[in-house]
Amino acid sequence: MGYTYVLYLDVLIALLAANFLFDYLLLWATGEVSGNFSNKKRLSLGALLGALYFLLVYFARLEFIPGYGYLRFPVTILAVGGGMIWVAFRPQTWRKFLSLLGFFVGIGLVAGGAGVATAYVTGDGMSPNPIWGTLMAIAAILLIAELGWGVVHRRLWEKVYYVPIEIGIGGRKTRINALVDTGNRLRDPLTGRAVVVVELKHLAEIIPDPLYTALAKFSDDFGQIDSLLQELDWGSRFCLLPYASLGNTNGLMPGLRPDYVKVTISGGQLNLHRVIVGICQEPLDSAGDYHALVPPDVIGAVAKEHSMDTANTKRGESLNA
Repeated sequence: MGYTYVLYLDVLIALLAANFLFDYLLLWATGEVSGNFSNKKRLSLGALLGALYFLLVYFARLEFIPGYGYLRFPVTILAVGGGMIWVAFRPQTWRKFLSLLGFFVGIGLVAGGAGVATAYVTGDGMSPNPIWGTLMAIAAILLIAELGWGVVHRRLWEKVYYVPIEIGIGGRKTRINALVDTGNRLRDPLTGRAVVVVELKHLAEIIPDPLYTALAKFSDDFGQIDSLLQELDWGSRFCLLPYASLGNTNGLMPGLRPDYVKVTISGGQLNLHRVIVGICQEPLDSAGDYHALVPPDVIGAVAKEHSMDTANTKRGESLNA
């Protein structure tokens, strides 16, 4: 006796749409957490491949086509996942491909598990609730992407935008954690030198005590400390830097010409060429994570120089080998 299967087209379309959305979000979350971003077109093509696989499994389960067992084989599932990753991200190396696939599978297992559990909890007896299951799976993907990317983003921020610097004046030095501030475009109008803004209290170890006290009381009046600078023989180091800020369009910031300012990049110290140290009397960060602001173009210049020197060194080593 044969069986008659009734295929409801509207149900199939709804299932395909839900599967496409799930796969799209899964690929998107994979990119967000791993930091390998794609575009909507590639993500859609990857999700379309996943939806096609779902359609084949659906028809095979209903025995419209053969091969259900092969389609559900773990190797087949991994191959489809790998194909979706390749279509969506086009990874250039096997290492990146395997990393993306690992994120993809991991997020998929967590989200799928949450969806299945919710479907059975909200279902009636042994009949799961697919709507709540799908919604929970999608919510799990979004949560993982947000939390995961938050952690990655914070680590990248700390690694890329926080840099240790060392300032040396008159044989003394101090080390400070600085922020690479894209909003810092301050320059000395006379020399064109970039300005590294530093909290005054973090310069206490490298400037004379009388000058520190005078700078703490400084209020745009150079005459207050002129005689002190001459007495300490610091007149050649001192300068005034005009700046504009909210509520103060004609401000003057005291500045010092240091012997050197070094930044630590990739474990090595590099000199920031021709920079002025601008002195800020107030804290730059309420949380205390950084105490100086470094212009990004200065960091970019020394980083480029460092990379070129490294490349030349490696080239020389390869020629001598």
